[in-house]
Amino acid sequence: MKEILTAFEPALIYLLGLLITAAVGLAAKKMTELTGLEIEARHRIALTEALKSGAAASVKNGPDAGLEAVKRAAIAHAHGSAPKAIAKLRPTYQVLDTIAERYASEAQAGRGAGHD
Repeated sequence: MKEILTAFEPALIYLLGLLITAAVGLAAKKMTELTGLEIEARHRIALTEALKSGAAASVKNGPDAGLEAVKRAAIAHAHGSAPKAIAKLRPTYQVLDTIAERYASEAQAGRGAGHD
């Protein structure tokens, strides 16, 4: 029996090495996925906060500004304060406009940043 184990020992060690390598590879892939998701979430939060604060500042600086002006200001503010988030997420102008409209409306209604 010992002779058989001795004969298969190199193959068993090789197989064990493959299993360990596969396990490490899977763990590394999972960590990359989790980290990527965390980074994306941080970018979404940064973009949202930039749109909110841009809309709130626009309303504060020009309380009689129309919705379109507040949206443009919010989007401009987001481009200036969260350029990495915009570059990473690559939202279309329509997406930014839709999100900005929500925060512009809230800011005009007095529910914007600083009023939560």
